[in-house]
Amino acid sequence: MKLQIVVWLLILMLIPSQYGCRKWQIKQKQKKQAREVEARKKKQEEEAMAKYQEALKRHASIQSSSTKRTMKEKYKKSYRHKTGKKEFFLKRWFRKGHETAPVKPE
Repeated sequence: MKLQIVVWLLILMLIPSQYGCRKWQIKQKQKKQAREVEARKKKQEEEAMAKYQEALKRHASIQSSSTKRTMKEKYKKSYRHKTGKKEFFLKRWFRKGHETAPVKPE
C-alpha cells in the first residue's frame, strides 16, 4: 500500500514538470537571446563612441596652437551658455560698448 502511494506521488510529480519544463526552456532561451542582443547593441554603442572620441582627438591634433586656444574658449563659452552661467563680472563690466548708469546731477 505504501509503495503504491509513493509510486503515484512520483508519477504525479513528474507529469507537471514535463509540460512546464518546455515552456521554461523556451522562456530562458528568449531571455538569453534578448541579453545577447542587448550586449551586442551596447558593444556597438561603445565602439561608436570610441571612434567619435578618436576623431575628436585627431581633429584637435591637426589644429594650430592659436586655433586650439580659440576652440577651448568657444567650448567654455558654449558650456557656460548651455548651463545658464553668466560671464565673469569683470569681463561684463569692462566690455567695449558696456553702458553704465548715468550719473544724476544734483
